[in-house]
Amino acid sequence: MSDSDEKYASFLAGDAKSLFALIEEYHMRLSLYLNLVLGDICDAQDAVQETFARLYFKKPRISGGVGFKAWLYGFARRCAEDFANYGKLLSMNYMDEKVSDDDEELLVSSVLGDGEAAKLYCDLKSSSGEPAQMCYLTQIEGFTPRETEFIMKKRMSDIEETEEPAAEEDE
Repeated sequence: MSDSDEKYASFLAGDAKSLFALIEEYHMRLSLYLNLVLGDICDAQDAVQETFARLYFKKPRISGGVGFKAWLYGFARRCAEDFANYGKLLSMNYMDEKVSDDDEELLVSSVLGDGEAAKLYCDLKSSSGEPAQMCYLTQIEGFTPRETEFIMKKRMSDIEETEEPAAEEDE
């Protein structure tokens, strides 16, 4: 059982501080992943808030034979899909002001650093779609193919060929 699995079990047993520790651990990484799902960092951050609010109020049990991290990413993806379909109408974010590109770059660098993972993320963001999401999950988050299929609710073979986007060379 991983540390995250133990924290979630502790939360389900009544320790709210354990959920706050999980929020601290995962909220920025989930924002990056859901940004690939939704195509907008503000919507992604709203969907992350919705994800943790649902965990807090509904206290769902982990299912699917995967660990907490894979289960959380799958749960967050479904929250993001709900948000995309219904949430924008109910969003508490009435500000017209969007996160700047600099703010988004700061989030990427604070989560992924300035190395290959950050470069890959930027390449994936420009290509978008399910292949980019799958590549993010396997190449950046380190999920196994089985965990990735669980998160995306699709077999990897049903999603187009996914290879790392070719890096554009500076001229």
